[in-house]
Amino acid sequence: MRSQHFLQLLFISLEVIHSLTASENAGLIKNPQDWAKAQFQDRFGDSDLVEFTLDLDRDGVPELFLGAKSSIGNGGGEFWVFKKTIDGYLKIGNLGLHPKAIRTLPPKAGKWRFATFWHMSAGMGTLAIYSYDGRVIRQESSKEVNSSSPIVSYICRSK
Repeated sequence: MRSQHFLQLLFISLEVIHSLTASENAGLIKNPQDWAKAQFQDRFGDSDLVEFTLDLDRDGVPELFLGAKSSIGNGGGEFWVFKKTIDGYLKIGNLGLHPKAIRTLPPKAGKWRFATFWHMSAGMGTLAIYSYDGRVIRQESSKEVNSSSPIVSYICRSK
């Protein structure tokens, strides 16, 4: 069980690192939904999207989260995050999460922060804290926590 959880955490961490490179290589995207559909079709054989927004940096313009519907289960899945600019969108990261298990946190050291919870097994999951500097998302920490933990209740409560 622990080795499976470790592998899932490793996958998430690698996806975050990969997203930093992919974000720089994606460039400006005029229509992130069409772009993501094409990427997800190649990757998962599915172009149906799950989409939500959350204003990570509290600038009044929410960031766009897109995931392939077929890759998202009860515990969550992979989402790509896009920042709206004057000329289009920039891909700023990949995150493993459930759309109802993400919450912004108070800033720290001049960076916006948010937390996610990704349910992994009966009663357990991964709590991750990220920072966002307006350009890129970076994982600050992650740890295995009990699903009944008060912090999980705070992250997953209705917004």
